[in-house]
Amino acid sequence: KYTGCQLNMKTNKHKIDSHFHKLGVKNFIKYLLKNCIQSTPEVAHDYTLKIAEVIYKSFLVKFLKSTPNIKPINKLNIRFQNKLGLAAGFDKNGDYLNFINNIGFGFIEIGTVTPYPQLGNKKPRVFRVTEQDAVINHLGFNNKGIIHLKKNLIKFMDKKTAPI
Repeated sequence: KYTGCQLNMKTNKHKIDSHFHKLGVKNFIKYLLKNCIQSTPEVAHDYTLKIAEVIYKSFLVKFLKSTPNIKPINKLNIRFQNKLGLAAGFDKNGDYLNFINNIGFGFIEIGTVTPYPQLGNKKPRVFRVTEQDAVINHLGFNNKGIIHLKKNLIKFMDKKTAPI
C-alpha cells in the first residue's frame, strides 16, 4: 500500500487512476490535501503538480477543463483566450503542460531554464508562512536543462490551446 507523498510518481498512470476510483472524488481530494499538508512545502508542490498532470492526462480532463467566459484579445498578432497568464517559474521544465494548458490561462510562460541541468539552492528552500497564507521560495534555478524542456515542448505543441 502506498500513501501520500511516498507514492512513486513514476508508477504507471493506471495505478494512480485505480486509487482515484477506489477513494472517490471527495475522499481522493481529502487524501491529497492531508498528505500535502503533512509534507514539506516543496514536496507538496511537486506531488500536487504530478497528480494534477496525471489527472489531466486521463479521461477526467473532459470534466475538468476550464474555459473562462472572457472575451479573447489580440496583441502583437497573437490571439490570447484571455488576459490571465501563468508566469515563468511555475513549470520550469514543461513537465506539467497538460494540466496548466487546461485550467483557463490565456497564455503560459515557461522558465526559468538554463543550458544544462542544475540543482538550485540547497534544501530546505521553500517555506510556509501559515499566519499570512503565504509561501517563500528560494529554489534558485533548479531545472532539468534546455534539452529536456525542448523535448517536452515538441511533444506538446499539437495539444496546446494557449500561446506558450
